[in-house]
Amino acid sequence: MRSLRLRTAIPLAVLTIVASLAGCARTGTGGGALDGGGVAAPRPGDSGSPEAALAAWGTFPVDRRPRPIVLIGSSLVQYAGYTSGEAKIAAMSGSYRLAATPPPDPQPTPVDLPGGRATLPVIGAAAAIDRMKVDAGDKPDPSVAPLAIVSFEFGTAPIDTDRGTLTLPVWRVHTADELGPTTVLAVADSALAQRSGSTTSVPPHRNSAKVSTDGRHLTLTVQESVPHCPGEPIFKTTASVRESATAVVVVFTRTQVSAIPADPNAACAAYIQLQPVTYRVDLAAALGNRVLVDTDGDPLPVTTG
Repeated sequence: MRSLRLRTAIPLAVLTIVASLAGCARTGTGGGALDGGGVAAPRPGDSGSPEAALAAWGTFPVDRRPRPIVLIGSSLVQYAGYTSGEAKIAAMSGSYRLAATPPPDPQPTPVDLPGGRATLPVIGAAAAIDRMKVDAGDKPDPSVAPLAIVSFEFGTAPIDTDRGTLTLPVWRVHTADELGPTTVLAVADSALAQRSGSTTSVPPHRNSAKVSTDGRHLTLTVQESVPHCPGEPIFKTTASVRESATAVVVVFTRTQVSAIPADPNAACAAYIQLQPVTYRVDLAAALGNRVLVDTDGDPLPVTTG
């Protein structure tokens, strides 16, 4: 979700947040099923159009139990870093060699989800290496030697999702020249909603959302810029909501209401100052399994409270 930038010279701007009744996931290039039965998150094309975002998420299986886990940001693979440039180049190009015997594949694992405890399918160590390669684009750089994978650990780690941070099964893959293990989400595709192809996305926003316990009221806290240069206009922001059978759209509308008197001798900060501003909107139906996304189709985290 884009911050409301009060420093813009545009007199009227619209910022929208889309809460898809269909639920959604990390953005991708098209809808449909991933290998293994997971859900690929469509991408409306960064158009900023609420209609495009709504259409893109209209077929997500909200009634599936357990609800597919909607990932936020680069949650599939997380890197700790490397002690040499060659190791980093190898990892970032997906060039690995196995220098250890992979452990046996784990059994389905019980996980606490917002909808209750569920047993999820998980991937083995070999599939975790495949995820690392796909995350890097799977185009090994011939200028460096493949990075040796020396050991594996199966455990859990905090993972960012559209329903907050969840403790989920992971593989910790140890390589040569590492600053720490590479953490690979071990939940199988069939239990995920995620981008197909590249997993790189923007990190979670500083913007946040909370839904009331009855699911009917949404509180949005966004980082808005404040005018701090002489002569810059002042804007008033209002929030409105409209809903359909498949989505809820919250529209933030800015209108210019006045300008600060010009003072050519005043100092002007060279950076944008941000402050948190909170808005509350009422929903006609409980949010339920719907997912909050911005108008580029990217999911936003929402918590209950």
